[in-house]
Amino acid sequence: ISVAGDDRMAIVASGVCTGWRDALGWGATSLSFSWCQDHMNELVISLAHKFTKLQVLSLRQIKPQLEDSAVEAVANSCHDLRELDLSRSFRLSDRSLYALAHGCPHLT
Repeated sequence: ISVAGDDRMAIVASGVCTGWRDALGWGATSLSFSWCQDHMNELVISLAHKFTKLQVLSLRQIKPQLEDSAVEAVANSCHDLRELDLSRSFRLSDRSLYALAHGCPHLT
């Protein structure tokens, strides 16, 4: 499911209270951060552990923002991922690939 059709609202709601956070984390299987033009790395790090059921995640960027630490956070929390869009992620190294290979066995 895509939470309320607006991923930005899902992010806001996840910070409201533990009840909202738990409900979103249990149900969200698809999420996009492509709307985030600044501080995507920090946002992904702070939220990855709240969305453990994700199967589809878009981290497409207009300008390169993501670093290995964000991809590692995703790999450590989102073990059900089947699709991951890392378009324009020019700052990533082999650390990201290693983390995804070990943490997300269902990626295609």
